[in-house]
Amino acid sequence: MQRPYIIYFQQSLTLGASEEYFYLLMQDIDRTRFNIIFVCPESSILDSLVRKIEALGIKVQRYSLNTSNYLVILRLLWFFRKFKPELVHINDPCLIGIIAARLANAPVLLITHHTPELNRKYN
Repeated sequence: MQRPYIIYFQQSLTLGASEEYFYLLMQDIDRTRFNIIFVCPESSILDSLVRKIEALGIKVQRYSLNTSNYLVILRLLWFFRKFKPELVHINDPCLIGIIAARLANAPVLLITHHTPELNRKYN
């Protein structure tokens, strides 16, 4: 029986406590029971985090923010349908990730909002 997939989804182009939280979750999860994929934007800001995650042996999928949200959602939808994750964990509310996960019928969508004091602009 194949191990279920968990996708950790990041949209923010910052490195801070939320990203460290994601890293610690991925570091400590039992990878003999779950396949883990980290999904994040293509940005040099995230390169150091991506290298740390890849050093754990975790697959990383990057997406471009230099295109329309519609195209990003379609690409993410294809990706989610391909891997059929049991859980999509989104780090801070992210409309493109939420829409793609819902359209792909991910059974569990977990959204953690780590910085409620910030005034965020959502697209």
